[in-house]
Amino acid sequence: MASGDDDAVIEWKVLLCADCERGFGRSSRAKDLSCPHCGCSAPPHLLSRHLNPADAQQAIALANIPLEIRAELTKSMSNSRHKEQKSKRINADDLPVILRAAADENGELDVDSLQVQLSIAGIVMDGEVFADEAAVAGILLNIGAGRWRILD
Repeated sequence: MASGDDDAVIEWKVLLCADCERGFGRSSRAKDLSCPHCGCSAPPHLLSRHLNPADAQQAIALANIPLEIRAELTKSMSNSRHKEQKSKRINADDLPVILRAAADENGELDVDSLQVQLSIAGIVMDGEVFADEAAVAGILLNIGAGRWRILD
C-alpha cells in the first residue's frame, strides 16, 4: 500500500503473537499491535494481508486451529463458504441497509466502503459494478470517480 494513499484502501493484517503464538488481526491503520489474548507488546509476526475483512477473519481462525486438524477443517470451510456465496443474493430489504452502512453522514459513499459492506453481507460482487447498477436503477447518483450519493 502506498504511503500517500492511506485513505483509499484498508488492508487487514493477520498477525501471530511472539509470546502466546495465537493469531489476531489489525487494520493497516491500527497503531497498537499488542496481542489481545495475552497483552504482549513485542512485535508480532505477519502471517498474511487481506483487502477483505472476511478473508482476514477466516485466516485468523485458521491460524488458531491446531495443525493436526487444520487441513480437514480448511477443506470443510472452503466447501461451506463456496455454497454460501453461490446462494447469497441481494435481498431488496438488505439494499438500503448496505448502502446506509457504506455511506457517510452526508449520504455519500465510495467504492471501498461499499465493497466492505458487500463483503460483510456475504455478497460477492464488485462494489463499483454494484454502485453503477444502483445508479442506473435510480437509487444512487454518481457524484465523481468512485463516489455516489444515496437518493431518497
